[in-house]
Amino acid sequence: MKISTLDKVTGMYTFLFPEERSGGIIRSSPEDFIVEEILSNGLYASYPPKFPEIKKGRYSLYLLERRDIDLFICLNQIANHFSISRDRISFAGIKDKRAVSRQFISIKYGPKRNIERENFKLLYLTRFNRKLSPRYLVGNRFTVRIRNCDLSQGKKLIERIRKDGFPNFFGYQRFGAFRPINHWVGYYLIKRKFGKATLLLIGYPGLGDSEELKKAKEKFLSGGTWSELLGLLPKSFHIEHFLLRQLQHNVPPERAILKLPLRILRIFMSAFSSYVFNLILSGMLYEKRSHQTWSDLLFLSPLDKWGNIIDASVLYNEDILRSLSQDLQNEHVDLVLPVFGYLFSETPLNHIFSTIFNIPLKAFYFKEFPEISYPGSWRRCYIKPYNLSYRFDEHSLILKFFLPRGVFATSLLREVMKPQDPFLSGF
Repeated sequence: MKISTLDKVTGMYTFLFPEERSGGIIRSSPEDFIVEEILSNGLYASYPPKFPEIKKGRYSLYLLERRDIDLFICLNQIANHFSISRDRISFAGIKDKRAVSRQFISIKYGPKRNIERENFKLLYLTRFNRKLSPRYLVGNRFTVRIRNCDLSQGKKLIERIRKDGFPNFFGYQRFGAFRPINHWVGYYLIKRKFGKATLLLIGYPGLGDSEELKKAKEKFLSGGTWSELLGLLPKSFHIEHFLLRQLQHNVPPERAILKLPLRILRIFMSAFSSYVFNLILSGMLYEKRSHQTWSDLLFLSPLDKWGNIIDASVLYNEDILRSLSQDLQNEHVDLVLPVFGYLFSETPLNHIFSTIFNIPLKAFYFKEFPEISYPGSWRRCYIKPYNLSYRFDEHSLILKFFLPRGVFATSLLREVMKPQDPFLSGF
């Protein structure tokens, strides 16, 4: 099966079931891709909301429905509408932009008011005792329509995924689907090559760039001025505009990138670790899920009822695997790999990582900017979707399923569709 250039750039070099593909297109409209958040207390972000009224609490809880709008742009509009600081708004998960996304947000001392705009609506629910954070998120429920696909192949693949799962790759979005450079920006940050990170963010061409814009970027990277490029960049290129304005005010490139919001810099840092994870998982799949070569990196972790990792404390070996075979089958325990960060710097994993990439894991920690430091985490190798169902509608395959937090629905869809061009296929 042919692997697309975008797959290779993001570290995904193979499939679990390479001999079959459904093809097709997703996201012909936002309604073709619906995601609904689920919190740890079992709350579903769906309409109509079912929620008990609580009269006391410092935080107001809202249900936010977005349609084809970025979360952070949406939150800025909400803050402006209520005339409050953006810092008072918190959330559990980011969700997809090109979708209908339903999720909860909390606002410290937020008003009992609703908002309805063309591409989002905000519904006040109740008071809340704590602000939302990612630790309250347990997963997401998806409803996805794949249009113009091979229905028989799609059905066969869904049945195989239901039985054996799919590779838990970090999806294209983590790296920038239209301009997959987030991980290389993160690499330069980790190497403390801040100027190179700035120039890469400004000058690297994207899939939707006009020929005029591509030439202006090439000229800029060859030593040209920022002024011509600034005039050609679409207004939606917020990060590039911000960095060019820094250069306009004589801020050197090596300092300009450090003026970006810390949450954005942290995304770049984590993207490089995500790329490394994808490379390792691709290697395991190349060896037909043989784990012996990768045993120094593999651990076993118990899972909670939602399929999320509790504690990866047992190093993989064949004897332990056999003794836990029933727990693995019942999905009480699963194989996990590290998503590298500074918390692994005092473990044997540090030697493995630094030998391959010539980067010590302590480089993921920034003393001067601890907020952008990336600690690392554990991640399951394979995922069996919960409550996976499907139906046919003319030439469309409609899927419904639940995935634990941090798992990309696009990774499941990639395994089904095997897109030759992910961009044209709606990814």
